[in-house]
Amino acid sequence: MIASEDSPYRILERKRDGCVLEESEIQAVVDGATDGSWDDSQISAFLMAATIRGLNAEETRSLTVAMYESGERWDLSAAVPGVVDKHSTGGVGDKVSMILAPLLAACGVPVAKLTGRGLGHTGGTADKLESIPGLRLNIDRKRAVELLGDVGMVVTVASAEIAPADKRLYALRDVTATVESLPLVVSSILSKKLALGASNLIFDVKTGNGAFFADEMEASSLATLLVRTAKALGRNASALVTDMSQPLGNWSGSSCEVIEVLDCLGGGGDAALMEVTLSLCEQLLAQAGQAVERQTLLEKISSGEARERFER
Repeated sequence: MIASEDSPYRILERKRDGCVLEESEIQAVVDGATDGSWDDSQISAFLMAATIRGLNAEETRSLTVAMYESGERWDLSAAVPGVVDKHSTGGVGDKVSMILAPLLAACGVPVAKLTGRGLGHTGGTADKLESIPGLRLNIDRKRAVELLGDVGMVVTVASAEIAPADKRLYALRDVTATVESLPLVVSSILSKKLALGASNLIFDVKTGNGAFFADEMEASSLATLLVRTAKALGRNASALVTDMSQPLGNWSGSSCEVIEVLDCLGGGGDAALMEVTLSLCEQLLAQAGQAVERQTLLEKISSGEARERFER
């Protein structure tokens, strides 16, 4: 029996042999992951072949789009023009998002962040924020738009309807030694960012012995691929490669980090942590067309405006 051109067998055979997959073949992989018609062994085989043989720029773009289109698309920038988003590849004590979002909101730039939970040795922003009694991060698009209007910022976790293909692929990457594949990392990150719909994106790519990508050249390659793919898909994007050779800030642990965030928003805080945060803020503000100097950011902290946004 000869396998059809779009069958899992044929697609896996072609990727195994180093062929460049067509957009329709990439779509078939994502459809199979979403509707369950591809079993775990077939998805795992695709992930391993993609890791070993690689995915070129067009394949990476096609995979990202197919994963993004596999679920809900919030398109928040249509409801709130100029909304921005920031993503970090993670590290011990990385609490930047919890400072950056209210600080930018205080400057009049709306921030929407689709955040994750702990991964490996890194804590997740969602877990940290949920150490605050009564805080809910499971919200829908309607509530997200309301928060952007009322507070200027929203932080939420991905629902089962946002990029569902990514959930399947990610779970299998974690057990098949394919987590570090740069094209797979890019498609996973961007599929969720595109679904949220921010018009400006910035990536904080960590490097050093406490990061997932310890080698600086590899981290730089990831940053470049994230930005190029995002721009190819119509998003304004940039990236900073920052050091994660030691914990960021003075504390690590969910409640401890929230307390340190409040200290930073009150005018204190570790110098290295604040330098990373302020640098990312400056870059995002420039992307959003806002001529805001660092002194203005510091004034938003000293005046209490940034902390007030966090508390709201």
